[in-house]
Formats: sequence, C-alpha cells, structure tokens
Amino acid sequence: MATRARLSIAAVLIVKDEEDVLRPCLESVGWADEVVVYDTGSTDATVEVARACGARVVEGYWDDDFGAARNRALEHVTADWVLSIDADEVFEGDPHQLRRRLGAGGAPVHSVLQVSTAAPGEHPVGASVIRVHRRGDVHWVGELHEQLVLDGGGPLLVRALPDVVLRHSGYDTDRFAERDKARRNAEIAENDLEAARAEGRPAVEVATREANLARSWVLVGRAQEALDLAERLVAEGHMTRRTTTTLARAMVGAADEASRPDLRERWLERWEETGSNPAEPWAVRATLAAAAGDAPATLEALEHVPTTSVDEDLVRLDRRSLAAAEVWALATVGKTARARRVAVDAAARGFAPGPPMVLLALLGEEALAEVAGAMPAPLWPPFVARCLTEPGTQALRVLDVLVAVRPDSGAALLAASRLHPVMDLEETARWAARLRGAGLEQDCTLVAVACDEAREPRDRAIAAALAYDVWRDVRGADALEDVLELVAPHEEDALLSELSVVAPGLVSRAASA
Repeated sequence: MATRARLSIAAVLIVKDEEDVLRPCLESVGWADEVVVYDTGSTDATVEVARACGARVVEGYWDDDFGAARNRALEHVTADWVLSIDADEVFEGDPHQLRRRLGAGGAPVHSVLQVSTAAPGEHPVGASVIRVHRRGDVHWVGELHEQLVLDGGGPLLVRALPDVVLRHSGYDTDRFAERDKARRNAEIAENDLEAARAEGRPAVEVATREANLARSWVLVGRAQEALDLAERLVAEGHMTRRTTTTLARAMVGAADEASRPDLRERWLERWEETGSNPAEPWAVRATLAAAAGDAPATLEALEHVPTTSVDEDLVRLDRRSLAAAEVWALATVGKTARARRVAVDAAARGFAPGPPMVLLALLGEEALAEVAGAMPAPLWPPFVARCLTEPGTQALRVLDVLVAVRPDSGAALLAASRLHPVMDLEETARWAARLRGAGLEQDCTLVAVACDEAREPRDRAIAAALAYDVWRDVRGADALEDVLELVAPHEEDALLSELSVVAPGLVSRAASA
C-alpha cells in the first residue's frame, strides 16, 4: 500500500540569555530533522549551549518585535513543517504521531497544549497555543503578542495535535526573570531613598521610600532584612495608614519566606487594623491554613470572609475565589454535602472550586458531574486541561464524568485521547468509538496505541487490527504491518490466535511469516 512521504519538521526558537533553561528544551526536540536557534544578543552561554546540543545557531539581532524575530528565524529553516518552541518549554509527546497528523484535514497550522505551573503549591494550568505550521503558508505578526496569519490573508484553519504537550517551566523561569527585574527595582528604591534623604524630605516621605525598599527586598530574597526594616518603620511611627497596609501585605509574605509564623500573624493583625477591608487578611489566613493542611483553621478564618466585600478603592473580594480551600476543608471535616453546595455555587459563578481529580476524591462522581454542569463556557477548557497535569486512571475517571456531562465537548474528548498510554485495550476501544462519533477520527486512541512504540507489541497489534477491522482505518493496517515484525517468534501463535478473534481473516500465519 502506498504511503505519503515522510514530512520533515524543524524546531525553531528565538532566544536571549537562556542558558539556565535551554538545554532541557533542546534535548526534548532532539528528534527533529533540524533545530534552529535564532539568538537576539545573548550575553551569557546561550549560544554555546545551543551549539553543544547540535542546534544550528543564527546570531541575529533584536528590534523590539517578537513577530519579526520569529520571521527572521524562519528564513533559516528548510524543513516542511515548523514547531515553534520557547526556551523555557519542554516538548512531550510522540514525534511519530506528530508527523502522522501534520496537515490533517488540510490545516496549515496546528495547536498544542501548553501546561504551566505558576508557583509551588499551585496547580498546573493548560492552554491551547498555535505552535506548529507548514513552512511557507503563514508568517508571524505582532511586536509583543505575536500570532500566525496566512500569507494571503483569510481565515486560518487550525487542527489540534492531542499528543503534544509543551511543558512550561513557568515558575522557575519567571522567577529568574522577575528576580532580575526586582533587583533593578531594589536599586531604584535605594537611589530614591538616598535622594529623599539628601533633599531633606519630610519624615513621612522618607518613611514611604523606606517602606518601598523593604518591599523590594522581599522580592530579591532579603526577607529578614525587610522584616527588620519594617519593624523599625512601625516603631518610628512616620508611615501613613495606607503605606502601613501596603507594607503589611508584603511582610506577610516575607515572614512566610523567613519561616516566622509569629511575625506573619503580627503583620496580618496590622493589616487588619490599618486596611479598609478586614476580610482580606482573613482570606490570606484561610489560604495559608489550607496549605498547611489545617481544615478547622481554614474554616475558622473563612467565617470572617463575607460573600462579597470591597475596600476603599472598590477592589472586590469574592469569597468564592477561596472555594478550593473551603471545599477541601469542609470535605476533610466530614461536611461533604455543604462542600458540594459550595463547589457548585462557585463553579456557577465562574470560580474553579479545585482541580477535577481533587473534587472527584473529595466529593465523588455525582458531585463532580454537578460541578461540571454548572460551569460557564470560559471555565470549561482550563478545568478539562487540568486532567492532563496528572495523567493516570483517575484522570480517565474524571474525563468519563465530564464527557457524560457535555457529550459534545471536544476539549474533554481530546484530553482523553492524550491519555492513551494509561488505557487498557478495552478503554482504548471505548474512547476510540467516542472520538470517532464526534468526528475526531484523527485522534483515534486505537491508532495512537498501535503507533506507540512504548507499548507491548501485542497491545499495538490488537489495537491496529481493531482500528482497521472495525473502522477501516488504513493507519491501523499500516501499523499492524510494522508491529508484526516486532513480535517474538515464540509469541507469534498466541498473538495470531487473538487477532483471529478480534479481526477474523485479517492476518494469516503465512502473511505474518
């Protein structure tokens, strides 16, 4: 049977001063036919790291235009297709499957899932991003939030690649960038304070600048120095009420970083005394108690947080934004019925009441279904995407519930298709039927298993046979031909017997010999 020519693909990056994160990224795309790194003026070892990893380095320039830089990088690509990846991302997926799906449905571009973690203790968040495109059909536009457009204009047809995840090292990478910015801000705060003193500014103005410096120190890892300075400022008594409130917010974090719960509570009390919305420090107490695993303390703190409150600047605090902590605490102390009501109410108002796997464990399938059914459309995709941050049998259970709630949800079905590595053959066949019933035959889990080199040849062969015998998918026939060559001679008879049951007449002993 004739098969299409193997499509080549290039991984393309634009970088500057990325030596800390670049190597894992480049190692994750080592399977690509070419890797092009367009450097916009690094002053660290970025270029050396890229070359050591075998990338073709283009020493370019930066003109404050991300779209233009990406287009200049494309000028050095020769492959048929392009994967645009950032230095702080790592490719996860099956390159073989990726190649098979390129151009599916005539699409010149494909979206993939980007999963990021904002900070320790926070749950990863997924988003669909367009990062794969056919070379020569599209180009980038936009100085900052760049996007792909067709060369000739018109609507852009996008197809998802469910087997690809770009794992964004969000917190660590953003922390490095923010630390650099924070150092600059701390220097500015120090200079500002020196100028105020030199000019003989009033004590209240000097105190404000010292408070700014203390807050800046927290962000550069000088928490204890910040706490010491803040205590002196309180003792001197020159700060305004607003400055004290702003400083108190920052010192709560500083005390936490310095492992000083006594000081943390002292600053929470000061925040409560000087702030215009006393519910805010109690909301922080609830979050901290939940993070520490103290359910009673979480619920006690939440008693001080009304449904809605505002401060003097009309900044609104909605108690539903704390739903994840409240649901966990209520369920932990045995108040599951109330936890369910809180979760459903929060979801209906647009607040995710926790990760889906946690809700399943705390409340059960019926409650999870009610929560999912109450969600407005904008909340649904990120909620579904969280199933991919902890792939496993629990994630499949959650997706079973979500698909039952919204049978036409492409997001839930595509998320399930990415979990084929943890499916047994029965689950693989069941999800394949669901995907095909929704018109997502390109994402068939049977075909995915058949082409998964990490699976046992037996599973791959049976999945391939089912894909062809039941759905007449030629990808199944192609995969079966490939995988039969991998079967050990002493296992061949047993496998052929199984194949004769699931796909009678498809394979004979003579054909497999």
